[in-house]
Amino acid sequence: MIAKALKFLAILSIMLFSTTALAIHHIYAEVIPADRRIDWKPGILGGIPVYPVFVNVKDAPYNAKGDGVTDDTAAIQKAINDCPEGKAVYIPAGTYRLSAQLDIFDKGIVLRGDGPGKTFLKNYAETGNVIGMYRWSDGGANQPLKILSGYTKDSTNITVADASTLSSGDYLVVYQDNDSTIPVSPTGCGGTCTWCGLEDDENHAMTQIVKITAKSGDTLTLARPLYFTFMTALNPEVKKTPMMQKAGVEDVYLEMMNQGSDMRDGIYIAHCANCWVKNVETNKIRNNHVDLQYSYGCQIQHSYFHHGWADYPGGWAYGVMLYFVNSDHLIEDNIFYVLRHSMVLEGGGSGNVFGYNYSKDSQGNVGSHWLFPDMITHGTHPYMNLFEGNIGVQINFDTYWGSSSHNTAYRNWVERRSRPPDDTITQALFAIHLETNSHYQNIIGNVLCHPGCTGSYQPSSFVNEDIWHLGYFCPSSGNSSDPDVEKTLLRHGNYDYITNSTIWDPNIADHTLLPSLYVSSKPAFFGNLPWPPIGPDVNPMVGTIPARERFLGNRDTPPSPPRILRIR
Repeated sequence: MIAKALKFLAILSIMLFSTTALAIHHIYAEVIPADRRIDWKPGILGGIPVYPVFVNVKDAPYNAKGDGVTDDTAAIQKAINDCPEGKAVYIPAGTYRLSAQLDIFDKGIVLRGDGPGKTFLKNYAETGNVIGMYRWSDGGANQPLKILSGYTKDSTNITVADASTLSSGDYLVVYQDNDSTIPVSPTGCGGTCTWCGLEDDENHAMTQIVKITAKSGDTLTLARPLYFTFMTALNPEVKKTPMMQKAGVEDVYLEMMNQGSDMRDGIYIAHCANCWVKNVETNKIRNNHVDLQYSYGCQIQHSYFHHGWADYPGGWAYGVMLYFVNSDHLIEDNIFYVLRHSMVLEGGGSGNVFGYNYSKDSQGNVGSHWLFPDMITHGTHPYMNLFEGNIGVQINFDTYWGSSSHNTAYRNWVERRSRPPDDTITQALFAIHLETNSHYQNIIGNVLCHPGCTGSYQPSSFVNEDIWHLGYFCPSSGNSSDPDVEKTLLRHGNYDYITNSTIWDPNIADHTLLPSLYVSSKPAFFGNLPWPPIGPDVNPMVGTIPARERFLGNRDTPPSPPRILRIR
């Protein structure tokens, strides 16, 4: 009897799984066509690893003091240098004065404190970042290889002209010449983004990083499928790119005590695969709180990024910046507060997910009175990226440094309001702002604006209060100049507080929305909170997310109170 019962349960589970799979396929096939989305599986396979402690920086021979007076830079750096792969450098509670950047160079270790309310790293330098996790690039030494076959969407096998220099475990950038039909254009109202493509080549702006898992002759098996069908006429190629792997920063507070005189990031990550930032607070960072470059499958989780220096001009006080070439990162369950932009794609990033983050009170140049977007594509040519379950100020797929396409915004609450400390917002009050050359975007299942919202749903000419602001060359352009933005836009099942209704695409009969496009069940970090938290099909349509609850002090460890609102 037991055997028969187990057999019946097994058959039932297979039937349920098959039914669910068919339903998911049906919804995807009807709502988001296959050529406009991917199967998002971002971040570190198996989750963030836990490394045992190698050394306490206060122990001999390192002897860091953590008293806020002694310069502990050399002590901590020596502990990092001595730490073997797969181990942790432990920085116990205390305030550690730094006079230079701490470097985790080309090895998989973790820098771990006792928590952002206990372990404080304060950087007094005028140059450099607070922490760097990186290895050097090849400087162009690796030569490009032509892809002979297999360069179609969802392919996991490609054949190259000569794979003799490649091995299983290597990382490649896949790219082609810019496709003018999408279009992939590096030029926008800010000029030409000469740094957006592979190795600062704006002619190769649409990229994906892939990992080789096997090689047979000149045929390579990839860990993740290709996200787009490339074209023979556009010369698809691959180029090997070096990577360090599995390094992280956890449970610390970072602060810049001086504005400095050059580009300075809180945590700089470059040529890093499966690296992470977890439970970190950063405050008063000049440029990017976290800067990811030429990296793959990293995770930025459960952290708090807030405040910058000066008057928040362009390039200052950004949250998590995906710069140049990046793929398959997971930026999830973070708080962003009083930043110019919170979640930024500037360059050809693909397959990245920004999920369940809380972004509040974006701040731009003081006196500009603009609503500065916090979820933004800002340089050529991000594609197949997902923004899901976030609560934020504005979504802007802009054209300042060029084009983007095939990105998805799903189940976000876009509030279209901000209360920065030093400004009054009256300009560019848009919920969804898709500028010229922002084509084939998917905006599905979102809640737009807030109760009492005023303005227009989608005006035919420029006004300052819109739900949908489509096809303008730049935010202040007088008239929409790109009708293809709206023609190629897939918008379905979005509720807005101007019409006070959910508007569905009349050509799509299916009004069923999946709970998520990248997780199969409720994430563990939601605890007892309802999930999915946002959408026209849930009650209430706007619930809450763990990051918001932490910010409000209602759940888990709340963020530290702001230590300073701005430096003037």
